[in-house]
Amino acid sequence: MSGDAPGRTLEALARVDGAGVGCDFWLGPEFGLKIGWLGRLGLVRPYRQRVPRCVEHRCHLAGICPHQRRFDVDRQGIAGLKGELTGLGRQVVRREVSLEEILLADPAVRVFLDRLEFGPVSQFVIRRWLLEAAWSEADPLAALTPPEAGWLLRLLTDLGYLAFDEDRVSRRR
Repeated sequence: MSGDAPGRTLEALARVDGAGVGCDFWLGPEFGLKIGWLGRLGLVRPYRQRVPRCVEHRCHLAGICPHQRRFDVDRQGIAGLKGELTGLGRQVVRREVSLEEILLADPAVRVFLDRLEFGPVSQFVIRRWLLEAAWSEADPLAALTPPEAGWLLRLLTDLGYLAFDEDRVSRRR
């Protein structure tokens, strides 16, 4: 298992590809990811309706997952928690398209990197950016949740775009 964020993300995408269906309840604990984050980048198509039951897609946690009842019996509040790879997601798994290329094309990532051009900022400033963006429909950062921003910070750091110095984040030149 790869320890870097890009490697873990690629490993997670490959697991979703192999399983046919990915689920927040194993992507989270095993990879620190969510279907919605991968969906926002166009790598996964989250199921909004007709979300498959765990046994229908032979989930590796079927029978032991504490969340299985939500999908198999209750059927409420499950939209967006499972999904399948898109064509783009499969291209990334096959290394035909790079994850880095997808990230750098994302408007929220571009805005995030642009804001860091002005110098190092604390992680508290980044949280403030996200809060302020949530109130603005025009700010691309509004698309990010704080946990997703943390994942993106790790990805961008491991790809060499950011540097951490104690609690400060800066753009690498």
